[in-house]
Amino acid sequence: MSGKILFFGLGNADDKYIENRHNAGHQFIDYLSQKFNAGLARARRLSCFFSKIKIGGKDVFLAKNDSYMNLSGNSLKKIADYYHVKQEEIFIAYDELDIPLGKFKIQKGIFSKLHKGVASAGHFFDLDKMNFIRIGVNNRGRERIPGEAYVLQDFSENEKIVLKQVFEKIFGRVKDFILGALVFLFPAGADVLAQEFSFPAGVLADAGIGWMGFLIIGFIYLTLLHFGIGVRKEGQIYGLSIIFALSALFGYYFSNYTLALIILIAASLMYY
Repeated sequence: MSGKILFFGLGNADDKYIENRHNAGHQFIDYLSQKFNAGLARARRLSCFFSKIKIGGKDVFLAKNDSYMNLSGNSLKKIADYYHVKQEEIFIAYDELDIPLGKFKIQKGIFSKLHKGVASAGHFFDLDKMNFIRIGVNNRGRERIPGEAYVLQDFSENEKIVLKQVFEKIFGRVKDFILGALVFLFPAGADVLAQEFSFPAGVLADAGIGWMGFLIIGFIYLTLLHFGIGVRKEGQIYGLSIIFALSALFGYYFSNYTLALIILIAASLMYY
């Protein structure tokens, strides 16, 4: 990727839709604008609400369409053309009925075939080359509410709390991606972080024992390994320290210290 990234949220611009499940994409862009302290202003020539900021040497664009969902592709096309943003540099955020509320996935070329906003973007772009922030909204349980009617209902107060937690997790991924974090771990660069490595974030982001739990259990485990099994060689101690640090980094960036602990145990046993 070049020095440009566009985050575009799908939704309906009318005030009566603001808190709809179908407007999760708009709500996410609003959340990003607050976190980055970048106010969104209406750009009529681009048919959107828009902000441009500079982060880590990159031009970061935040935008949401000012029209209806099925016309949102027009706004996205105007922004991409005006600022010369390549389709590979675009992240489309939208509500995903195929994912439960509380989870998300960030993936390249994987999207809902039935979402009208995504379909609108498909009139102008090759969707297989674009990136999608798929925000789970399905919380129907056993209710038989049709999908189209369900997404046009407002989030409940409890659902809003869950959604905000999801936004915070996505924001962590977005921030690290913009700043190029973990590039040294993956040969393909930061592009991999937002695409191929999206599975842990989508499936495991809300699991985990927490940072403190990881530290305590990890410390106890390595202490037992040291004195119980008998790690005596200096090189082994340094090696285990590196494994511990890398496991901690994994837990931090993928928000899953349970999996990080499993990696720590497996890697240390294999190393020893």
